Amino acid sequence: MTRSSQLLVLFCLLCSLALWSCGDYGVRPELKDNRNILTPENIQLLQGIDWQLISFELAGGEITPIPANQLFTLSFREAEAVGHADLNWYSVAYKKDSTGQVRFPTINISDIATSPISMDNRYFDALRDANSYTASDSVLRIFYEGNRKVMNFKRRPFTSLMSFAALQNNQWRLRSFEELGMWIGDTTTTVQIPNDQIFTLFMQDSMRFAGRADCNRYIGTTDVTAPACNAIFRVPLLRLLPEGPVCGSGSMYNDYIKAIGSVLHYDVTDTSLHMYYDGGKRVMNFTRDTNSYPGDRTIESLAGTSWKLTAMFNYGTPLPYSHQQPYTLNITADSLYGQANCKSYALWYKLYPAGIFTVEPVRLVKGICGNDKESQVFFVRFISAISTVQRYEFTDDNTLVMYSIEEGGYRLLFVRQ
Repeated sequence: MTRSSQLLVLFCLLCSLALWSCGDYGVRPELKDNRNILTPENIQLLQGIDWQLISFELAGGEITPIPANQLFTLSFREAEAVGHADLNWYSVAYKKDSTGQVRFPTINISDIATSPISMDNRYFDALRDANSYTASDSVLRIFYEGNRKVMNFKRRPFTSLMSFAALQNNQWRLRSFEELGMWIGDTTTTVQIPNDQIFTLFMQDSMRFAGRADCNRYIGTTDVTAPACNAIFRVPLLRLLPEGPVCGSGSMYNDYIKAIGSVLHYDVTDTSLHMYYDGGKRVMNFTRDTNSYPGDRTIESLAGTSWKLTAMFNYGTPLPYSHQQPYTLNITADSLYGQANCKSYALWYKLYPAGIFTVEPVRLVKGICGNDKESQVFFVRFISAISTVQRYEFTDDNTLVMYSIEEGGYRLLFVRQ
């Protein structure tokens, strides 16, 4: 090698060393490109996108991936950021410091649950110290600890924050169970649902849902604990309808009931729904469904018929009923009305798929009926139940069953008159 070549090599090495040492605390040069300070004006450019954390990165390139069963998301809004942090949701208001840079000093956390292996504390510490970022259409990098470390995000393919409107008033059919790998991007294991087994989910409103579970039906309530981040899904109450049937040995009924009762969060689009359960390690994959199925007979098809009450149950326990007092039900195209002992009642109803409907009192019942305490208690419970029914089914042409999971969980059994 000539002396001039040696000098050229030495010059290149010195330049490389200078570039590295003059970097911000050793951050790799490629991570510095197009970096922006977190200001209110720049944050506006990031709004309307749901970002998912995929890894933490150190200056030397060391990567710590996020486990597949831990979900961390970030969504910027006009005055705050919101998202998921493993088993919790959070929100944090922007606060501008004296230099005009946005800070996240106080993070409000739901504290629903935590885990000793969760990365939530590491995530929150990094978010509090965030100071700059780079972004493209699909990747967001947020720098923290004096720009020495990076949180790497990817753009989420689904909308999870404020997505309840897409979930509500639609029927969804389960297509597969999927077990996620240990890390994001790992190979997953998928079990398809047989075509002859029907599992559906219908969200009536932000509190109530129902559907088919192969040979059975179910209703339940959700607990949307975070109005600002309502892709978190809790199921404090799940009831099977009717009580007691057993599906065939090859049915995925038990898997579904266990899964729907342990859902943590979901992703939803106009055509697909993904519900994560078992600590986020597994997912149920649904598609939007407009089909009707055997047994999904609508109550309005029985307009003009009359029914009488034969039994009322409270969580499976029959309530004393002498049958001497009249309790009747008449069905029209848009209302229910009848006799409740010595009083009359009337309700408007609105239909939804999967045998779900809502009722609204037209004529309020005042006073109380019954010559003894037992009949008076039955009267009060009947009015409470019939005013809150949300699910019905026909076991045959002459039997109608109505359910309410509110007010103690009632089941009303009517026969055609």
